[in-house]
Amino acid sequence: MRLFMGRYLLFFVLLTPVWALSQTRVITGRVKDESGKPLAGASVMVIPSGKGTVTKGNGEFVITVGEKDKSLVVSLVNFETDTTALGAGTEYEIRIKSASAGSLMKLAVVGWWEQPAVGDGRGRSVIAAWMDGRRRL
Repeated sequence: MRLFMGRYLLFFVLLTPVWALSQTRVITGRVKDESGKPLAGASVMVIPSGKGTVTKGNGEFVITVGEKDKSLVVSLVNFETDTTALGAGTEYEIRIKSASAGSLMKLAVVGWWEQPAVGDGRGRSVIAAWMDGRRRL
């Protein structure tokens, strides 16, 4: 009986790391625009775990996902955010659309600081922000 329990325990100890590793998988992919041009610097985030990475110069990314992860969210400045459901596959090609001019919120922040010649510690600063053509501050 002791020999049986020892073998069972040894089997369990050796199998546990394999079981733990089988819960994750590596996803590879490429992010492109509508015309098929690879996009560098796109943010790729796994939902709901929150893991993330950035695409390389050729638009490729590699990320590890778990069993509970449901989707990939891809975003890049001047492009619409895309959500892709994760299936059983390990390779994805994601195409994202250029953002239309109306969907981009334009924000310009202008800052200015003046330091007096005399070091009395009192300086003046002005910060102004414009959103959609209207001054907000």
